[in-house]
This record gives sequence, structure tokens and C-alpha cells, in this order.
Amino acid sequence: NNELLSLIGRELYKKTEDVGLKCKSVVGIPSAGTPLAKAFSDAHIERPRVLSMEKYSEGFSFKSSVNCDDTPVVPIDDVIADAGSKLLALDAFKPIGVCCRDILVVVDNEYGGTRNLRSRGIYLHAVFTISQQVNQLSVKT
Repeated sequence: NNELLSLIGRELYKKTEDVGLKCKSVVGIPSAGTPLAKAFSDAHIERPRVLSMEKYSEGFSFKSSVNCDDTPVVPIDDVIADAGSKLLALDAFKPIGVCCRDILVVVDNEYGGTRNLRSRGIYLHAVFTISQQVNQLSVKT
């Protein structure tokens, strides 16, 4: 649904504005994060470059050329649990010298992903947590 994707892109952009996160390049973590990165870029005033990644059985790799100019790339995905897939995706950054300090997701399932990323010096920014959504639902009922 294009309307929903646009809404999510705007919410992701709003989150970066709320936390003061500047993004010149983003990459969607395959496969759910790929359209989210494009929707985010479309919603963003400065239209950050959208890089492409592919997922293989042994991990991830970049499809698009990456300019390693010390400008951090911000990965985007739909959800985070323990950060396993995020850390695996970050492994593709190392060989080509790409810097990552922040990850942007729609939902934090609160299974330790924030802590696991922090232990690597990476900040997680979630539009909302699963607890916030459950609390919102209980208010409505």
C-alpha cells in the first residue's frame, strides 16, 4: 500500500528530526527495509541517497557503489528484536570502510536489540516500541 509506505517514510523522517539525526545516505536492510529506505528518502527534505543491499545465505553485501567519505550511512528496517540481522548487515560495511553510528527502525520489539547495538557503539532510533503500541491499544479498549 503506497499510502501506508509514505506514512511510514514520513514517521521515520520525523524521528530523525526529533533526535537530530542527519542522513546523507541510507540503506534498507533487505528485504523489508528496502522500500522503507526509499519512502524515507522521498519524505526527507534533503533526499538522502538510497544505497542498495542484497542478502545472501552467508550475509549481506552492497549492490550499489558506496563512496567511503566518512559520511555515516543509516540503515533502515521495519523491526528489531535482538539485532542479529542488523549486526549481520553491518558486517557488510566493514570491508569497504563504511561508517554507521545509527540505525532507524519502525518498531523496537524490546528483545535486547538496543543494548546489543549500544555495545557496538551504535544508537537505535525507533518510531515506537512494542510497549508503546500495546499501551496505546489498551487505552483504546
